[in-house]
Amino acid sequence: MARRNQAVFITILAMVSILPACTYNVAFNKPDQAAYGEKIPIDVAFGMSEKARNESYEGRAWSSGIANTWVVPVGDTTSQYAGAYLPGAFRKFIDLDSAAPTPPGFFLVRLEEINFRMEGQAAHTNIVAAVSNPSGKQVFRKNYPEDGPSGFGRVIAAGAFTQKSAIRQSTHVVLENTFRKLVEDIRAGYQEWLK
Repeated sequence: MARRNQAVFITILAMVSILPACTYNVAFNKPDQAAYGEKIPIDVAFGMSEKARNESYEGRAWSSGIANTWVVPVGDTTSQYAGAYLPGAFRKFIDLDSAAPTPPGFFLVRLEEINFRMEGQAAHTNIVAAVSNPSGKQVFRKNYPEDGPSGFGRVIAAGAFTQKSAIRQSTHVVLENTFRKLVEDIRAGYQEWLK
């Protein structure tokens, strides 16, 4: 029995090795603008480190065919989500170029790191965000770890379209949760940070 299982495993490996390798770029639609019941009465500038803006993920998984490489533009996608989930939360919001100075009177919300990986068609992130008050003093820094839902069960035998959809959905969940939690942390702390 063990010899038979070994032969089956070797056959599967041989089949995988002769499959044509495919690279799939996972493109994301711009998310809808998030609405909040009450705006936080501060002006916010948003920035990302150059490293975070250029972050990209490439990976393979047995669940999606080991020959397939999935490329997720993590930095660009996170920037799009920031543009959807942050502006509606504040009195005034601007998106800064990486090297641009923070305007006077504005808080600076900055994403410093984006750690992203996929496992079993589930997205896992740890995003590091920091806030500086209008005086330029860093008043807040926090890691936001998130685990998205897995599409493993429904995509293992599915085609590329379904697999891409699972990656998009799981990534949507982790980024949405991250930015909503960040907004709530700012809402809870901004008055103290003005002192």
